Amino acid sequence: MNQTRILLFVFLLLAGTLRAQDAQTAEYSKALNNYVQFSNEGVHGMLIVHRMLENFNQEVNKYVDLQSNQLNFYGNKDLPKNIFLDPDAWFYEISPYEWYETALKESKFLPSEDADILNQSLSELKAVMDEVNQIRFDLDELIANNDLTKTENQVKIYAKLERCVDLYDAYFAAKEDLGDNLYKTHRKLINIKSTKFNTQIDLFEKIHASTKGILESLHFGRTTAIPDFVTNLKVQTEQLQQNSIKNRHYDAVLTAAREVVSFGDKYINEPAFQDKYALYGKEYFYYNVEVASSFNRYGSGMVKNANSFIALANPTWLPLLEEPHYYKVIYPKKDIDVPEQETVIDDLPARLKDRNVVVRQQKVLVDEKKLLLEIYDHKQEDGDIISLNFNGNWIMEDKRLQKRPLKMIIELNEEGENYLILHAQNLGEVPPNTIAMRYYYQGVRKIIVLNSDLNESEMIRLEYTGKFVDK
Repeated sequence: MNQTRILLFVFLLLAGTLRAQDAQTAEYSKALNNYVQFSNEGVHGMLIVHRMLENFNQEVNKYVDLQSNQLNFYGNKDLPKNIFLDPDAWFYEISPYEWYETALKESKFLPSEDADILNQSLSELKAVMDEVNQIRFDLDELIANNDLTKTENQVKIYAKLERCVDLYDAYFAAKEDLGDNLYKTHRKLINIKSTKFNTQIDLFEKIHASTKGILESLHFGRTTAIPDFVTNLKVQTEQLQQNSIKNRHYDAVLTAAREVVSFGDKYINEPAFQDKYALYGKEYFYYNVEVASSFNRYGSGMVKNANSFIALANPTWLPLLEEPHYYKVIYPKKDIDVPEQETVIDDLPARLKDRNVVVRQQKVLVDEKKLLLEIYDHKQEDGDIISLNFNGNWIMEDKRLQKRPLKMIIELNEEGENYLILHAQNLGEVPPNTIAMRYYYQGVRKIIVLNSDLNESEMIRLEYTGKFVDK
């Protein structure tokens, strides 16, 4: 009898522990999902502003070059004052800024170290949204209240548009950091439950990765990688088709994946694309108009439907992230004094912030003018705090490094010098202050290491060699 009571007590104890674990898993999952929802809804808002920026660009170009084409018809008068708040629910059931507040509030259910990392990316994304939303009104005012036949007014508008190029790149980089940290935090905190749908969800992730690979290749000019991503996607789409699951979300993912395969084949095999995007270029057109429209919600909704399926089939799985559009400014064919896109640098700095600048290694060759860098603490995480100077501008200040990479985009000058300087704010626990930087060259991921202390700052020279062509 005593033995029976002991066994019953153990059973009840185990059952209570499992229920507690399930409850904690549910809290973790909900808290992490809030970040995904914020990011994905933010992508939708950034798309709306993106369309408006294209319009503003075309509007000012009309005063210089009448061959410009209007791409869409959004205007501020048609939209809420804040695209990302949307109190009248024009675009969202729950707006990005509502998701922002929810994510911050419910981050208390996560370990504080993980919450701090995720909330940093959250704040960076919101800061971009705030500034982009303000710029659309600044541009409206500039166009409405100034004589656009005057060069000085045209220049003001182009400068605002160029700022948006940087902001969209910053949004991409912060979204990448958020995604990486979400995935690592999810793996650490949550054991994915086994269900009969895990194989299908795993296939969704592979399709997501292949499509994301196509988008990033278009964005950064890694065009030689596109055929391999398209081939992988074809195989994955065939595998998805072989399953006998009858579900509208599942079918929608399959339809969207087929669309991306078709767009990939057209990009590879057909030189022609829509005439009105001729000034923007083939990569911009296929990224923003074709592939992103299949991937994101405002289109075929590959990610949205995959996430709807995942939520029903296995809610412990981390939902997938959408990809933001990227932006570029188109200048008129007629010569005018437009803002300088590049400052040619002939002389390299010998000192920076009262420290000697030293060059210890050969210059780095890169074949992407717009370069995605991943920056992290080398060897061990020991509390290093750094600032980075690129071509005379501080692109990172007082940032504590971790093994989890920080991502950023820099755009190199085609002429003159390009350089990156590591400025140590401390020495960490193991001097000197050391960072590793990952990047791509000729389709291969490379790594360089920089070291600095409180007396010297290391510089690395970067040379743009032109777009890589695989022969």
